[in-house]
Amino acid sequence: MTRQRCFTLVRSVHLYSSTALFASLAFFCVTGVTLSHGWYLDSGSRGDSRELAIPAALAQGLAPEVWDPDIDALTDFIERSAGLREPTNIELDRDYGEITLSYSAPAADADVLVTQEGMFIDAQRGSWLATLNDLHKNRDAGLSWSVLVNVTAIGMLVFALTGLVILFQNRRKVRRSLMIVAVGLATPVFIFLLLVPGIPVQT
Repeated sequence: MTRQRCFTLVRSVHLYSSTALFASLAFFCVTGVTLSHGWYLDSGSRGDSRELAIPAALAQGLAPEVWDPDIDALTDFIERSAGLREPTNIELDRDYGEITLSYSAPAADADVLVTQEGMFIDAQRGSWLATLNDLHKNRDAGLSWSVLVNVTAIGMLVFALTGLVILFQNRRKVRRSLMIVAVGLATPVFIFLLLVPGIPVQT
């Protein structure tokens, strides 16, 4: 492959990777700012408590003398009736005939207490800003979002590297371009080493 064709290929990769990443890159840039200033912009959270009846078949299995809970059927019922899915933790207490299920989502969590008498839901949900901030941090967002974050990170690296390669196409501006790259590299290192607070640990 000739030098010209190589640069043409790199420019194409740079162009299309930036186009494909535009929405994700804009999202992470904006939420990077809101995450740093979330204490000022966040409008608080709200709670939701409610009680629901459970099917007789599920209630029968929760009797301490029987204690044969159908967890799969129970989680399916909770998903259908309350919209909660994929519990992060399940605790069973035969002595009290109780099952506690915990659910987590970006800027939200819920605890579900299930007994023979019914199902009690206590949920907390943060603001839309808190939700966006948690998505930026990939907190409790699930596998699909985690894959998206990883793909976006790899794409941003490709975008940055191809941009660096393109700098070498114009030989007259290579030195100045590399100086700018060096300044961009040194700036965060300088700020971290000299200006970011740290706690020394003696060994």
